[in-house]
Amino acid sequence: MDKYLAFGVVAVLLIAGGLLYFSQSSVPATSEVTQLPTEQTTQPVVNSQLSQSASEPANTSRPGWVITKNEQLGIQFERPVEWYVSPIEKRTIDGVAISVLTTYPKEDQDPTFVYFFSSEAAFEEVKNIDLLSINTDKTEFREVTLGNLGATRRIDHFTNNDCTNELTFIVQNGVTYGSGIVQCPTHPAGYDQLRGDVANSLKLI
Repeated sequence: MDKYLAFGVVAVLLIAGGLLYFSQSSVPATSEVTQLPTEQTTQPVVNSQLSQSASEPANTSRPGWVITKNEQLGIQFERPVEWYVSPIEKRTIDGVAISVLTTYPKEDQDPTFVYFFSSEAAFEEVKNIDLLSINTDKTEFREVTLGNLGATRRIDHFTNNDCTNELTFIVQNGVTYGSGIVQCPTHPAGYDQLRGDVANSLKLI
């Protein structure tokens, strides 16, 4: 009788010890599994926010517009939210190094984009660049105001029609910043006004 009692006590102790061992060893595994999804799901959110930091909602009473900042060019401008913004393109035009980006409606195939650019070359060189390789028969310069900054506007008159290429230059701290658009009386109504509004929204950062 004592032998069976002793065997029963040992069996109970072994079962209890086994249950205690497995319950303790399972705790770290459970905590690790629950922590991994938290770390993995937060990373894409951070990346998404960073990728959108170049464009912010515009506070300009223009619904559907955003402000795009480009630190490489040192500028910001406003545009309709659905417009495409190209990567920076580095060009050398007539020996002048210049960085250029374009913006335009995604569904629009018309080549008259809005251009933004900057160059560290001397203004006397930059103001004469042939950015679009257009045949013109007359060029005039005007002094204008862009926001609260003084600017120089170059107007190139096309040779074979009434269209004009307008480049606006702002010089600050030895760097020339600018925007460019093509204006044509044959464009659809509102076409040139919209591009003019985008080009003239240029500000320095």
